[in-house]
Amino acid sequence: MFFILNYLHPLKEQRLGGRAIRSTRLRKFRKKHKSLLFIWKSGLVWYLFIFSVLNFSHQHTNAIFIGQAETEFSLQAGTWWDKSSLKFTNEYGGDCNEIFAYVRNAGSGDMGLQSKYYVYYSPTGNPVNPQGISGQLVFTEGLISKMPANSTPIRLAYKPKDPGFYKFVAFQHPNKPGENGHSLTVEGTPVIFSELIKVGKCMKP
Repeated sequence: MFFILNYLHPLKEQRLGGRAIRSTRLRKFRKKHKSLLFIWKSGLVWYLFIFSVLNFSHQHTNAIFIGQAETEFSLQAGTWWDKSSLKFTNEYGGDCNEIFAYVRNAGSGDMGLQSKYYVYYSPTGNPVNPQGISGQLVFTEGLISKMPANSTPIRLAYKPKDPGFYKFVAFQHPNKPGENGHSLTVEGTPVIFSELIKVGKCMKP
């Protein structure tokens, strides 16, 4: 290739009286090396074609790989669970001034996320039962700090405003699977509920 380019470099057009006259050397070279020029042009075209195909294939492969990686990451992120499992203990109770319940992390993993708790109320019966929620939501600002696995239980508290029946509802990790295929959910998140706490009317001093 370099031989051809060096040979053709001095074969420039000559102008005579405003007309371009091609060098006889160029005509002789083309006639003598016609097959060589054809092979050289064919090789150049084939090289450009292969380069284009390889470049496109590389970009396409990268696009597929990145897309699969993003999909796998999104699937893992959507199903990740820290193995925590909140459970209410047998310590609960209270009166018209305050009700309380204790919750612990009974799972095999530390809590990776802070959680929360609600309080439901009913004046006549159970505000939360295994079939669903039938009472009134009276408190939504409870926070449950992250707990290591099998750590000391945390005390949840609420100041009741009316006599009746109360239950604490603690939120599990959003992706925690249900036990035996069943779980009560609130706002799309699995929850557990405490034992029923009855509050009487406070006696005025």
